[in-house]
Amino acid sequence: MAYKVLVIDDEPWSRNLVVSLIQWKALDLQLIGQAEDTHEALEKIRQLQPQIIVTDMKMPGLNPVDFLQMINGMSPMAQLIVLSGYDDFGYLQQALRSGAVDYLLKPVDPELLNKNLKECIRRLKENLAGGFADPRVYQEYVWYRKKLLQELSELDSRSVGNTLSALFALLEGKLFFPQDR
Repeated sequence: MAYKVLVIDDEPWSRNLVVSLIQWKALDLQLIGQAEDTHEALEKIRQLQPQIIVTDMKMPGLNPVDFLQMINGMSPMAQLIVLSGYDDFGYLQQALRSGAVDYLLKPVDPELLNKNLKECIRRLKENLAGGFADPRVYQEYVWYRKKLLQELSELDSRSVGNTLSALFALLEGKLFFPQDR
């Protein structure tokens, strides 16, 4: 089963370059689509349900923060790699808050891109093996994980404690096939 990949960038040459750098066969990946602005990207995410999304940070349409938040809301299980021509700490923080596997600077290093795609695959396999009986519970789990990463990046210890407590409650009550309880 090939993992479905969507590549998003407003520059056609940049999209084509990213597509050419990916080790499709070796990693068992399938290109299911490309998008050149945020609105087209969100529509393709809705329609195609990619498992991995490789996106430029700053694109026509929505601002980067809103765009990444909308991706999370629409497809919380998708793995995200963010590309950017900007060495900007604020963009890096937002990418990590959005649960991105990594924030890669352009021009993209092919080895680093494929290493990150391997990490996406590892996470997808881990999620499938996690034993979540109910996809809605899994979506809650992913949301808490992303929230926790954001709070950790902000060094907000009170919120981290609260989120961890809520996450533990979720895992204790609903994980690993509740019908066995």
